[in-house]
Amino acid sequence: MSRITSLVGLIASALLLMLGVGMIMSVLPGKTMIAAGSTHAVGYLASAFAVSYVALQVPVGMLADRWGFKPFLAGGYLLCAGAGLLYWSGTSLSFLFAGRLLQGAGEVPIWALGPALFAALFPDMRGKVVGLYNAAIHLGLTAGPFAGLLLSRAAGEDSLFLIFALLSGLGALLVLATIRNTDRKEQTATTPKPSLAVLRRVVASRSVAPALAGIALYGAGYGLFITHIPGDLIAVRGFSPEGMGAYFTLFYATISLTQLVSGSLCDRFGTRRFMIGGCLLAAAGIGGFPFLGDAAALFALGAAGTGLGIFYLASLAFVNETVPEEIRGGIAGTYFFFWGGGYFLGPLLFGKAVQYGQGTGAFEAFALLLALAALVLLLSGRSLPEENVFAGAAETEQAE
Repeated sequence: MSRITSLVGLIASALLLMLGVGMIMSVLPGKTMIAAGSTHAVGYLASAFAVSYVALQVPVGMLADRWGFKPFLAGGYLLCAGAGLLYWSGTSLSFLFAGRLLQGAGEVPIWALGPALFAALFPDMRGKVVGLYNAAIHLGLTAGPFAGLLLSRAAGEDSLFLIFALLSGLGALLVLATIRNTDRKEQTATTPKPSLAVLRRVVASRSVAPALAGIALYGAGYGLFITHIPGDLIAVRGFSPEGMGAYFTLFYATISLTQLVSGSLCDRFGTRRFMIGGCLLAAAGIGGFPFLGDAAALFALGAAGTGLGIFYLASLAFVNETVPEEIRGGIAGTYFFFWGGGYFLGPLLFGKAVQYGQGTGAFEAFALLLALAALVLLLSGRSLPEENVFAGAAETEQAE
């Protein structure tokens, strides 16, 4: 199959899945509250998703390096379809939380292996195609709630879970029909096998480690944008529901549009300068918005979202171009492991700072961390050549 067919198939499948995710996330909290009889259980939905999403990143990536990406991508869509059926049929919390665990496991390969596969198929334009893929994901997340609102009025809220299962199943069929497997068994016997020793050496290298630390901060920033920053806009500035709708639309739109524009620029001018610039832009926006008027604050937050989007795409392309091809799945899993850790721990730590009366100061502190990450990226040189990193790791594995 041609790589263009794989490109279209994988982008279309991701768009369908995330459209379904956007639909169900507007009604799943309400169904959870009904099942629990209170609001306390809603907060655990994200935790249930995180358990499987974070824990399986590295194992799935390493297995994909050995057996190829296609079966894991197709399997991820099928797991999401199963989650949709659990949401639809379940009337108890156990069904709903089981569905979230299944969905978290299913989304692992979609987020991690999709970009890694594109990096292998399009080494000459990896930034552009990864940008298209990520833009499709965020477009689905943006359009999903609106589509869900229209469909729920026509067929009821529970129908959205069946639609999500159907869209996920269609995604699996597209993957099976359009993706050619990257089977690692086709390599020669002299090619070192992907292993934890290889992965550890590359992750600890001077080149990759700063990017992974940065993506943990990106995950924390993304989490702040959907938790504490909206809370600040409502509690401190008195934003109306319409204002919050404008805020979330602005955030997702800037992330999506950034993916489309910055990918080609990364291919042309290199990824490191965009990682640095993205961190600095996000730091300026997040650190500055508490001191600005409402309109200017939204502008600053839009700039911060743009900076985060630039860093995300540039860092994802960077690690894929830096690491040996034999461990692209493993490094992709590691990348999103760090993202997940930041996403779920960052808001918790930020909340502790707010609890101790450091609300505005917490935003400033996070902005300082982003600026520090930019400085580290600026000072860090390239790591060892790819073949030396890989060979050294292989020797380490043999010694162990």
